[in-house]
Amino acid sequence: MNGIKRESVACLGFMVALALAACGKAPPSGSSSPVGSSSSQGGEASPPAEPIYRDVAIPVENYLPFAISRVTIRDAYGNEASGRGTSACCYTLRGTEFTVTWDYYDEDERIRGQKNTYHGEAKVSYRPEKASFRNKLATLAIHIFPDHHVELDFPNAILLEPRLPFRHAPQWMDRYPELDARFRLQGLPPRQPPMFDSYETRSRAIRRAMVDGWLKYRLTTIEDLGAYAYFRMAVNRRFDAHPDVEPLLATGRGKPGSVAKGLDRLSPAVMNDLRSDRFAAVGVPEIDPKLRPLAFEPDGPALRLRPREEPEDTAGRELPPGDVSIYWIDHASHALRRYSGFKPREDIVKLPPEKRPDGPWWFETHKDRRAAIRENVHEAWLKYELLEAEDLARYTYFKLDINETFDAHPAVHDILLDSRDVPGHFAKALDGLPLKVLSELKKNSFTPVSVPALAPHHEPEGAKAR
Repeated sequence: MNGIKRESVACLGFMVALALAACGKAPPSGSSSPVGSSSSQGGEASPPAEPIYRDVAIPVENYLPFAISRVTIRDAYGNEASGRGTSACCYTLRGTEFTVTWDYYDEDERIRGQKNTYHGEAKVSYRPEKASFRNKLATLAIHIFPDHHVELDFPNAILLEPRLPFRHAPQWMDRYPELDARFRLQGLPPRQPPMFDSYETRSRAIRRAMVDGWLKYRLTTIEDLGAYAYFRMAVNRRFDAHPDVEPLLATGRGKPGSVAKGLDRLSPAVMNDLRSDRFAAVGVPEIDPKLRPLAFEPDGPALRLRPREEPEDTAGRELPPGDVSIYWIDHASHALRRYSGFKPREDIVKLPPEKRPDGPWWFETHKDRRAAIRENVHEAWLKYELLEAEDLARYTYFKLDINETFDAHPAVHDILLDSRDVPGHFAKALDGLPLKVLSELKKNSFTPVSVPALAPHHEPEGAKAR
C-alpha cells in the first residue's frame, strides 16, 4: 500500500512539472539565483538588477570657483533629491542613469550689485562596485568639477574626501606674503602693503587661479596648483605663455610635484622677463568661455603696460547702484581710519588732550566725513574704475590731503591707467612713490596732463575744507 502511495505522489509531481513547463515557467526551487548569475536558458547572463538607494543623504563637493545655491539629482524614473550645496537627507533614488543640475553665482559679482545666477547640468552613469553595493546606503556624494562634469560615489567616511585640493588652499598659500590680505585670520599679522582688502576676497582669487591651473593643465596637487596660482597672481597673469614655462606645465600633468619644482628653479633671466612682461608668447590651452561667464575677475598684479589713453567723458556713465556704493564707502571709510587727520571733531574731543592732533580738524561730524568719502569714491570709479577699498582710500587721502589735482601728475596718471585692470595696484604704487614726485604734488609744481572729465551732473558739491 505504501509503495502505491509513493508511486502516486511521484506521478503527480511529474504531471505538475509538465504543466509548469507548458506555461513557460521553471519549476520552483528552494533558493533564488544571485543577481548577475547565468541563466539556464541559452547560457546568457541575465541583466543586473537596478540598484535602489533608500534614505540616502546627498552631500555636494564643489570644485567650481563659484558659490552653489542649489543642486538637484534626478534618476530615470522621476525620483529626485535636492539641496542648497550641502548635505541633504533623506531621499530614495533608483537605477544607474542620473541628471545633476545646479545653480551657481559669483560672490564678487553679488558684492558689486550684479545679481546674476548661472545654471549647470551634467549626465552621469554610475553603478557602485559589487563589493560596496547595498540596497540601503547612507551617503551618495556629488562631485562637481570645474569643467562641469560630475562624478558620484558612496564614501566610506562621514566627511567627504575631496578629489581636488581647493578646500584648504588659502591656508596653504599663506607662505606667500605677496598674496596678503588686510584682514587676516587671528594669529596672522598683516604684512604691508596688502594685495587684497579682505581674506575672503583673497581666498576666492586663489581658488579661481587654481581652477585655471586644473582646467588648462590638469594639475592636481596642492604644490603644483599653489605654485601656478602664485605665478599667475603675483608675477604675471600670462606667465604660462613664456616659452620656458609652457613646456614645464604641459608635461606636468602626469608628474605630480614637477611643476612646483620647475617653477622654483626658473632662471633670473626668465623671472625678469615675466615681471617686466616682455617676452614672445607661445600658445597655451584655452578655457571654454561657457565655464567662465563673468565680466569681473579679481586677480593679483598682472600688470599690463598700456599706453596713455585719451581722457574720457563720463557724461554717459551712471553712478554705481546704491548698495554697491555703500559697500565701497564703508570699506574705504574703514581703510581711512589709519589717518588721524581725517577724524571728525566728535571723535577728536573724546581723546585726551595730549593725544589730540594739532590744528583744525578736517570734518565737523561723521556725516561730513562720509559725504567727502562718498564724493571721492564716486569720482575714482567714474574716472578710473577703481573698485578695491585700499585703492579708493588712497585716492581719497591724496585728493584731500596732498593735492586736489594729484591725478593730473604724469607719474600718478600712468599708475591710474595701469590700475584699472589690477585691483590693489594703485594703493601699492602710491606707497612707493619717489620722494621727488611727492614733493612736486605737495608744492603743486608739475606740468599736468589731461585727465578724464566728470560730467556736470557728476560734479561733487565739495568736501568740507580744513
